[in-house]
Amino acid sequence: MNLTELQGELRSLETQIANLQSKVQEMKPTSRTQKHSDYDKITKLAKQYALDKPYLRRESAYLRKQYITCLSPFVALDGQVYDRLLYLTRLSLGLQLPYTAEEILHLGLNTELADLDWQFQDLKPLKYSLLTDILILANCSGCASEETLALAADYAVALGCNAEDMKITAQVAKAVLKNDFNILRVLPLPKLNCWQGVFRNHIPKAWLRSQRVLQKRLQNIEDLSEQDLTLDSMLQFYQIFSQPLRILSLPARGCLVKKDDTLAEYTYGASGEIQTVTATKSGIAYFEEGEGASNDEKYIDIFVCHWMDWFD
Repeated sequence: MNLTELQGELRSLETQIANLQSKVQEMKPTSRTQKHSDYDKITKLAKQYALDKPYLRRESAYLRKQYITCLSPFVALDGQVYDRLLYLTRLSLGLQLPYTAEEILHLGLNTELADLDWQFQDLKPLKYSLLTDILILANCSGCASEETLALAADYAVALGCNAEDMKITAQVAKAVLKNDFNILRVLPLPKLNCWQGVFRNHIPKAWLRSQRVLQKRLQNIEDLSEQDLTLDSMLQFYQIFSQPLRILSLPARGCLVKKDDTLAEYTYGASGEIQTVTATKSGIAYFEEGEGASNDEKYIDIFVCHWMDWFD
């Protein structure tokens, strides 16, 4: 999918969300009977627009249930029930959990933070995904209240998240709510290289692919052979001893690089002059090996990707 197609999908999603919000606004309860009717409408609407989370859906049924349980207390905060209930019901149905909107509301009303200690322990591998959904729920009605943000902060502490974790996760939640993932393009390089793939439940893979920038194709390579030189614990180096092109060094897939860092060194032909490939942007390094029409025509493509990207 190219960037134009991706933008088209995002515009389509914006229209869907606008329609959802319009329908939610129509649900203004005037009686207990009306509330039950509105909960039924939310459930039906959620079935039409269930959130597709393929990576989260692969988790066990137990973890998926605990995930929804941990999110449910946010539904009834501040009186902003309907937008949050719609989002969480869509998420639940997308995870193949057959909760109705009313069941999720009752779950939230009967769940306290103090009751969730063991769920937090089980969900720590999913803590960034969970925290992103918490911040989406907190803000999906427009502006989060102090009560909601305080509860979100308590969850972050319980999950072992620090201030930088919250800051980065908040930007991902903002990108989801605005349907504008280009927000993430301007984020500074993090201090630690620990973010690859942790937001795979929220950032479209197609958008991340669109951020991969080819730095150089090294080609005319024969007989590729690898040798670990162990010169640096952060990097692996590969040598290609064939002619006419000899690669002296390459970064490990997924290592952090800054703009203007050296990505590769190589010599070409008999001159022996060392040439370099430098990064045109900050991100993570990635390279792919391939072959041309002839098996003798081997090449390596060197990319710099967004630091939240991941490689299956």
